Amino acid sequence: MGESNTGHPLLIEESRSRSIRVGDWKFIHGVGPKCGNDANLAEDKLFHPGDHPGEERDVIKRNPEKAEEICRLLKKVENGPGIRETTE
Repeated sequence: MGESNTGHPLLIEESRSRSIRVGDWKFIHGVGPKCGNDANLAEDKLFHPGDHPGEERDVIKRNPEKAEEICRLLKKVENGPGIRETTE
């Protein structure tokens, strides 16, 4: 359809929680008002499906900086006009 062999840079999924895939990472954000250590939130989770197919091993405790980076990206997309690729 398009001319590029590259897929979208990220994918957002929503059900009871919200998740975002960025590169080899998948971040699942618990439902709540913000990211971080809020006791009212369901637990955030981070997976690296390339290392653990089937999302069997949550690696958020070993990669807190990556989780926070992806969480900020998710919030940016949710609260803004989104992310658009440019050809400039």
